[in-house]
Amino acid sequence: MKIISQAVSGELDVKLSRLTQEECEHMAVKPFLVEVYDDQFCHQTESYSDIDEAQRAFAQAVEAYKNYRS
Repeated sequence: MKIISQAVSGELDVKLSRLTQEECEHMAVKPFLVEVYDDQFCHQTESYSDIDEAQRAFAQAVEAYKNYRS
């Protein structure tokens, strides 16, 4: 797994990762993974087959959390 983008703010940690073919098969997910952690607890994980779609989801997760905290 290779982290492509990561945003950390306070207790928020959002990651966009690229998985290997083996990881995709083992975890039964698509190659691009967006994970949202809050206080070390993963409360949202989505996988995408398209990098553009994954990057939009990553940006939306960061923005949604900013709006929630303000």
